[in-house]
Amino acid sequence: MPRAQRLVNKLKRLGIEPISIFEYKNDILTSSLDKVEIVPLPCIHYGHPACHDLLLKSAIDYISAEPYRFGLFLGDMIENGVINSKGNPYDDLVNPDDQLDNIIERFKPIKNQIIAVLRGNHENRTLRTVGIDPGRIIAYGLDVPYLGIEGIVKIQFGKNKWDGKQIMYSIYAHHGWSNGRTIGSKVNTLDKMTQRVEGCDVYLMAHSHQMLAYPSGVYTVAPRAKAQVKLTQRLMVMCGSFLCGAEYAAEKGYQPTVPGTVIISLLGHNKGAYATIRIGNQLGM
Repeated sequence: MPRAQRLVNKLKRLGIEPISIFEYKNDILTSSLDKVEIVPLPCIHYGHPACHDLLLKSAIDYISAEPYRFGLFLGDMIENGVINSKGNPYDDLVNPDDQLDNIIERFKPIKNQIIAVLRGNHENRTLRTVGIDPGRIIAYGLDVPYLGIEGIVKIQFGKNKWDGKQIMYSIYAHHGWSNGRTIGSKVNTLDKMTQRVEGCDVYLMAHSHQMLAYPSGVYTVAPRAKAQVKLTQRLMVMCGSFLCGAEYAAEKGYQPTVPGTVIISLLGHNKGAYATIRIGNQLGM
């Protein structure tokens, strides 16, 4: 058994659940690169009748158009309707097996620009009932890392104009949780991510199907200075969805959400990140 796996098993016996951390490598990530774009792929719900197929195609085309753009699956890639789930499994356009095959085939042309795969509650449906994890299957089919329900991704590129060193970004991604209906409750859930993992530059969450982004600050002690603190900035992002609506949402009277995603731009000349919301056909602009 590999040493890393033995360590994971030891931590689990102690009641410590390790979070997946890995540094993403790609030939384009050089010191001369001045920007990287992260394109979250949240809540696609492939196979659901309301899945926005044109938006999905636009996302794939957008990523493939430039080598510095990278996709990140944030869970609920497929609808995966089963008996006793919220939606009606008989409404799905294809069965879960075909949903898996189709979503893998759609993204194979850009698999070298996919950072990783996370799973969501829709993948958990079969994981908890029969032990089959669709998220792991998608990651295997695309030959990309699988992070589970959460993970930390590190990306290094560019050159800091002040010290000449490459810039390292850390991104904490989680599918998300909570069934809050108001914007305030959703923002509270997003903000709680910093209570689980601190010290990251960007925090990404899906699940709510809502799009928003805001900077969050906290004072931290400067490691090499006496009696001095610095303002540490984090970019908090709720990433949207590719779903145009669902019958169970109508039954509960949920406010409709606009399909789209939030593109994260990481700068390569000076450390900084900003977000751009793209809805519907604006993704290709």
